[in-house]
Amino acid sequence: MRRPPSLVALAALVLASGVLPSGVGVGSRARALDVEVDSELAFQAYEVRAPGAVAFIARRRFVGDLGLALVEPLSSPDALGRVVRFVATGRLRLDQDFTDDCLVGRDLCLRATDAEARSDYQPLARSTRVDVPALEVAVTGLPLGAEARLGRQLRVDAIGLARFDGLALALRPIAALGARAYGGALVRGTSLGGSPQFDAVGDRYVPSEGGASWLDPPRDAWIVGGDLDASLGAALSANLAARYAWDERGALLRRLSLSLASSPHELVRLDARGVLDLLDLTPISAMAALEVRAAPARLRAAIERRVPRFDPSTIWAYFEASPVDELALGARGRVSDDLELAGTLRGRRVERGQGEDLDAGIELGAWATVAGLRLGASGFAWSGSLGPTAGVALEASRELAQRVSADLTVSVWHFDDPLRVDVYGTVVSTILGARWQMTDESVLALELQHAYSGYAGHRLRGLLTLRVLAWR
Repeated sequence: MRRPPSLVALAALVLASGVLPSGVGVGSRARALDVEVDSELAFQAYEVRAPGAVAFIARRRFVGDLGLALVEPLSSPDALGRVVRFVATGRLRLDQDFTDDCLVGRDLCLRATDAEARSDYQPLARSTRVDVPALEVAVTGLPLGAEARLGRQLRVDAIGLARFDGLALALRPIAALGARAYGGALVRGTSLGGSPQFDAVGDRYVPSEGGASWLDPPRDAWIVGGDLDASLGAALSANLAARYAWDERGALLRRLSLSLASSPHELVRLDARGVLDLLDLTPISAMAALEVRAAPARLRAAIERRVPRFDPSTIWAYFEASPVDELALGARGRVSDDLELAGTLRGRRVERGQGEDLDAGIELGAWATVAGLRLGASGFAWSGSLGPTAGVALEASRELAQRVSADLTVSVWHFDDPLRVDVYGTVVSTILGARWQMTDESVLALELQHAYSGYAGHRLRGLLTLRVLAWR
């Protein structure tokens, strides 16, 4: 299948050449160019081995992330204070996995990424991934509050997440009214510089490598959408959004959402949202919440319904969905400058084909500062159709020196699964972390984790992270 040129490639050419979109003039006066570069390097190592098992899984993973942002004003502020700006952003990520899936004696190991090992090969497995999470150019601050963005973008709204290569336009003629529209090719694991992280579980859009003829060839998918928002100040604000996605076989997604927010009084806030699946006219998500802010406490009541929906292009489209209803009543308040308390009561109902599951739980938390030591304690307990489960976590952190801090978390979790009588018991976990603020722009963090249960035995994991931020 021949693919059309990726729009993200066009954005890359614009970024590399420095060509500005037509119709935007640059004034004669020199203006500042802001450049920001950030990077994050992370290395983690862990091993999974169950007691009595003859196999173990060892993982050594390195992830490098590099970001670049350029912002250049193209005009002086107008009467409303708006400035036309050219913005270019990009991000590159390297994900390298060093894996071993072997018998304990290492006389036999699974070779999931070796296409020659026909019995072991897994076409979805990758040891090395290089992807471009974002790469776009934009012009903002245009008359009538207009802006245009071209390239790889991430769209987040009540409908969900969508990453696409395409064009997005926005217009806000007055502060109380705005509109956006976007469209392009969905980014999948088979896209140029794409990542499968946004692919649906059970996705069939994977290459037919190594003669694995049982896999579907990759298919391009497309998306269009937009939203309209209006505001009457604190009294009421609303957002109406729509999204449609399809491939050569037909519609993948067709949804409509409405979000409302209101603060009729400074102490009261109301929120509501709903998502309608237009493929079968089913409300798949709905939420309503009331929050009352009565110092020093904040009270919140919320009810939510979720109906799972899966991409119709995946194998999971054939599984029955189980709607979930949840009710929560909670409070959070500051007793003093050094002590904060919180508590929530929750109820859950799960619809099944031949009945329903009912569960109830409580969550409690407390946070305090004592002699420079930040302490926290939280816990939860649930009981009902899905069996009893409870957990407690204790946290402590302290600044050891001017730029060095350490933290410790100890948690205990008990569970009993009535559907799997062999999986029950108590899990104890410990996390020890240290953070060094080397400079104002760089941070080095180390985290060591240990967990133990009678079912899985001991598990160890280490994570080392370096973050660097620079600008001009």
